[in-house]
Amino acid sequence: MRKTTTVVRIILILFVGFAIASILYLTRPRPKQLSHTDLGQLVTVMPAWLSPTTITVEGFGTVRAKTEVTEIAEVSGRITLMSPKLEEGMFFKKGDLLLEIDPRSYALAVKRTQARIQQLKADLLRIDQENKNKESDLELASEELELAAKEWDRYINLGVTKVASEAVVESVERKYLQSKTQKQAIENALAVLVYQKAAAEAQLSIARVELEDAKLNLSKTRIFVTFDGRTAKKLVEERQFVSVGTPLVQIYDISAVEVTVQLPLEDVTLIGLIAPLRAQKEALNSDDISVESLPAAIAYLDTGENESTWKGSVSRVGGVLDKATRTIAVVVVFPEPWASTETDQSPPLVPGTFVRVKIFGKRMDNVFELSRSVIRPDNTVYIAENGLLRIRPVQISHTVENNAYVNKGIQPGELIITSPLSAVTEGMKIRTVMDERAIKYFQEQLSRLPVGIIILLMLFKIVGFI
Repeated sequence: MRKTTTVVRIILILFVGFAIASILYLTRPRPKQLSHTDLGQLVTVMPAWLSPTTITVEGFGTVRAKTEVTEIAEVSGRITLMSPKLEEGMFFKKGDLLLEIDPRSYALAVKRTQARIQQLKADLLRIDQENKNKESDLELASEELELAAKEWDRYINLGVTKVASEAVVESVERKYLQSKTQKQAIENALAVLVYQKAAAEAQLSIARVELEDAKLNLSKTRIFVTFDGRTAKKLVEERQFVSVGTPLVQIYDISAVEVTVQLPLEDVTLIGLIAPLRAQKEALNSDDISVESLPAAIAYLDTGENESTWKGSVSRVGGVLDKATRTIAVVVVFPEPWASTETDQSPPLVPGTFVRVKIFGKRMDNVFELSRSVIRPDNTVYIAENGLLRIRPVQISHTVENNAYVNKGIQPGELIITSPLSAVTEGMKIRTVMDERAIKYFQEQLSRLPVGIIILLMLFKIVGFI
């Protein structure tokens, strides 16, 4: 009996629950039917604002000394003196003596040539004195010949020969001929002295040239430096015998270094290097040697803890385009490699260092900086205008990393669509929301305003003026 009663109760509960559920379902409120309205695709936008910029290009290169010299022995001999400054890495000043090759044999050559010059000078003095003596002898011989000629004429013209003995006549004639012969001999000797003097003078000139050469060789035994520099590599040792042409030491000037950066030709044009090159070429045909200044540059070296920088400028542009890379060499000079713009702990810009170089070109004021992602493949951008999408062709002046700079096709304040869109049509409906980058930019600009202006803007926002 109890079991039957329990089953009946369960059936009644199920029936009541079903009845209540049916009533709720039948009395439920009906939702209102709403008509579908196309509000357009939601896109993010950011306003376009002018972004004045200086065009820069970057490249990498290895530092090398602007002036690097390998001193070579110009005379042979044993090295008798070597400066401690020849050790690798040591510094030296202009005019310092680096090393000396045994000078004794070269000093003796100078003295020997000087003695030869003195001998030749003495020979010239002897010739001059002999010439004076011969001229005096010639004068006496001329007088003696004149007297002998007169005496001979008197014998011939007056007929003295008819009354004088034959021996006397022969004696007068012999005296005349002897005087004539003596004069002729003196004249011949004087003529020979002229050639002897010319030969002695030529020998003296040769000896003087040899003296200059000997002095030059003597000076080459001592190696001096002509600039403030540093030793790169020592190639010989003291007491070593060296021959002509033997490399002695490699040194370089520490006042300036160079970095060669390989750049595409379009980058060379972009930073304004073509105009200075043409000015330099035109200066060859005129007296005006002033040319347009070349761009400035900065070298960057990451030392781990910080990044050291050095200021420099473009020095010259290579004359040949590299066939493999289609780039051209741009040489940048850094005049103070030991003067980094960072702390004293920064390393010097020594040869062999691999650095990043940024070259600064011309300044552009009327350009818009956009992310390269908003530039479509056909060089167009999407503009949001009164809830519609507009497709606008633009002109890109240049690109730097992930940014593109547009100088035509956009007006200040226009809303650039930054959302990635796959299928668009001109004039399609859109809904806009501000891009996070634009919001961040406005927040940064607002943070720079005085506190009073910020409070005033907040009041205007509250009362509904903005």
